[in-house]
Amino acid sequence: GVPAAARERPVVAGHSAGGCLVLSWASHLGEDGAEFRLRPLAPISDLLREANDGLADGAVLDYMGAPPQEDLAAYLWQDPRSRAVLIPARANAHIIHGDADGIVAVSFSENYPAPLTILPGADHMDLVDPESSYFPQVIELLLADR
Repeated sequence: GVPAAARERPVVAGHSAGGCLVLSWASHLGEDGAEFRLRPLAPISDLLREANDGLADGAVLDYMGAPPQEDLAAYLWQDPRSRAVLIPARANAHIIHGDADGIVAVSFSENYPAPLTILPGADHMDLVDPESSYFPQVIELLLADR
């Protein structure tokens, strides 16, 4: 079975685009409901900036289907940075990002209004690679009650 602690304080995590999705998802929740730990890993946290910067050869544009200038409402509906104040207090948010990430720059997480742990020397995939020397620390941070 699932341990009681996991049932009482589940962890909702996502990496990269998945980090974007969990931040956006949380911003659409209401205040009512169970507390949970929100743990984005190297998240795409600013769709507007990243679309303009051409992240990952236009991955944000591919995902959104149009540039912000053509469909700003869609960006504002899904953009984690624009919706950050809407994340309910019951979401214990904490971002984890490596400072050697060459895919999603750590500056995106540094500019997001949530607690952040930066892992010195970690690249984009180190956060989700079980063989990475950073992985035990990532697991510890995922489960922490910060």
